Amino acid sequence: MGSCAYAIAEAASWRGSLDRTPDRAKKFYVVLAVAIVFGIALNYAGLNAIKLLFTTAVINGVLAPPLILIVLLLTCDRTVMGHAVNSRTVGFLGWLTDSLTTIGEDKANMIR
Repeated sequence: MGSCAYAIAEAASWRGSLDRTPDRAKKFYVVLAVAIVFGIALNYAGLNAIKLLFTTAVINGVLAPPLILIVLLLTCDRTVMGHAVNSRTVGFLGWLTDSLTTIGEDKANMIR
Protein backbone atom coordinates (compact mmCIF):
# COMPACT_ATOMS: atom_id res chain seq x y z
CA MET A 1 0.00 0.00 0.00
CA GLY A 2 2.77 2.39 0.92
CA SER A 3 4.70 1.62 -2.24
CA CYS A 4 1.66 2.67 -4.27
CA ALA A 5 1.52 6.01 -2.48
CA TYR A 6 5.26 6.55 -2.92
CA ALA A 7 5.12 5.66 -6.63
CA ILE A 8 2.21 7.98 -7.34
CA ALA A 9 3.71 10.80 -5.27
CA GLU A 10 7.00 10.49 -7.12
CA ALA A 11 5.33 10.31 -10.55
CA ALA A 12 3.21 13.37 -9.74
CA SER A 13 6.18 15.25 -8.20
CA TRP A 14 4.45 15.54 -4.85
CA ARG A 15 6.36 15.90 -1.63
CA GLY A 16 5.06 12.91 0.22
CA SER A 17 6.49 10.52 2.74
CA LEU A 18 5.53 8.75 5.94
CA ASP A 19 8.10 11.04 7.58
CA ARG A 20 5.87 14.00 6.86
CA THR A 21 2.75 14.71 8.84
CA PRO A 22 -0.60 14.36 7.04
CA ASP A 23 -1.11 18.12 7.02
CA ARG A 24 2.21 18.52 5.11
CA ALA A 25 1.56 15.68 2.62
CA LYS A 26 -2.21 15.56 2.12
CA LYS A 27 -2.21 14.03 -1.38
CA PHE A 28 0.25 11.32 -0.34
CA TYR A 29 -1.90 10.30 2.63
CA VAL A 30 -5.08 10.38 0.50
CA VAL A 31 -3.48 7.93 -1.95
CA LEU A 32 -2.31 5.78 0.96
CA ALA A 33 -5.81 5.75 2.47
CA VAL A 34 -7.44 4.88 -0.87
CA ALA A 35 -4.96 2.03 -1.36
CA ILE A 36 -5.70 0.68 2.12
CA VAL A 37 -9.46 0.88 1.57
CA PHE A 38 -9.06 -0.81 -1.82
CA GLY A 39 -7.01 -3.61 -0.22
CA ILE A 40 -9.60 -4.13 2.49
CA ALA A 41 -12.36 -4.19 -0.12
CA LEU A 42 -10.50 -6.85 -2.11
CA ASN A 43 -10.16 -8.91 1.05
CA TYR A 44 -13.86 -8.73 1.86
CA ALA A 45 -14.81 -9.38 -1.77
CA GLY A 46 -13.57 -12.92 -1.24
CA LEU A 47 -10.75 -12.72 -3.76
CA ASN A 48 -7.81 -15.04 -3.24
CA ALA A 49 -4.79 -12.88 -2.36
CA ILE A 50 -2.28 -15.51 -3.53
CA LYS A 51 -3.96 -15.78 -6.95
CA LEU A 52 -3.95 -11.98 -7.22
CA LEU A 53 -0.23 -11.86 -6.37
CA PHE A 54 0.49 -14.56 -8.94
CA THR A 55 -1.55 -12.74 -11.59
CA THR A 56 0.25 -9.45 -10.97
CA ALA A 57 3.61 -11.26 -11.14
CA VAL A 58 2.64 -12.69 -14.54
CA ILE A 59 1.53 -9.25 -15.75
CA ASN A 60 4.83 -7.74 -14.56
CA GLY A 61 6.75 -10.49 -16.33
CA VAL A 62 4.91 -9.85 -19.59
CA LEU A 63 5.36 -6.08 -19.38
CA ALA A 64 9.02 -6.11 -18.31
CA PRO A 65 10.73 -6.82 -21.68
CA PRO A 66 8.98 -4.10 -23.70
CA LEU A 67 9.41 -1.57 -20.87
CA ILE A 68 13.11 -2.40 -20.56
CA LEU A 69 13.38 -1.96 -24.33
CA ILE A 70 11.76 1.49 -24.19
CA VAL A 71 14.08 2.57 -21.38
CA LEU A 72 17.09 1.25 -23.30
CA LEU A 73 16.14 3.03 -26.49
CA LEU A 74 15.66 6.30 -24.62
CA THR A 75 18.80 6.07 -22.47
CA CYS A 76 21.00 5.12 -25.43
CA ASP A 77 19.75 8.08 -27.50
CA ARG A 78 22.08 11.07 -27.24
CA THR A 79 19.35 13.46 -28.49
CA VAL A 80 17.18 12.45 -25.52
CA MET A 81 19.82 12.03 -22.82
CA GLY A 82 22.49 14.51 -23.90
CA HIS A 83 25.75 13.90 -22.02
CA ALA A 84 24.03 11.43 -19.64
CA VAL A 85 23.66 8.75 -22.31
CA ASN A 86 24.41 5.15 -21.32
CA SER A 87 27.98 3.94 -21.60
CA ARG A 88 28.63 0.98 -23.87
CA THR A 89 28.95 -1.30 -20.85
CA VAL A 90 25.63 -0.19 -19.36
CA GLY A 91 23.99 -0.42 -22.78
CA PHE A 92 25.33 -3.94 -23.25
CA LEU A 93 24.10 -4.98 -19.80
CA GLY A 94 20.71 -3.48 -20.57
CA TRP A 95 20.41 -5.36 -23.87
CA LEU A 96 21.56 -8.54 -22.16
CA THR A 97 18.94 -8.07 -19.44
CA ASP A 98 16.20 -7.45 -21.99
CA SER A 99 17.25 -10.49 -24.03
CA LEU A 100 17.36 -12.79 -21.01
CA THR A 101 14.02 -11.48 -19.75
CA THR A 102 12.44 -12.07 -23.15
CA ILE A 103 13.94 -15.57 -23.41
CA GLY A 104 12.77 -16.38 -19.90
CA GLU A 105 9.27 -15.21 -20.78
CA ASP A 106 9.26 -17.38 -23.90
CA LYS A 107 10.43 -20.42 -21.90
CA ALA A 108 7.73 -19.81 -19.28
CA ASN A 109 5.08 -19.70 -22.02
CA MET A 110 6.37 -23.02 -23.38
CA ILE A 111 6.02 -24.64 -19.95
CA ARG A 112 2.39 -23.65 -19.58
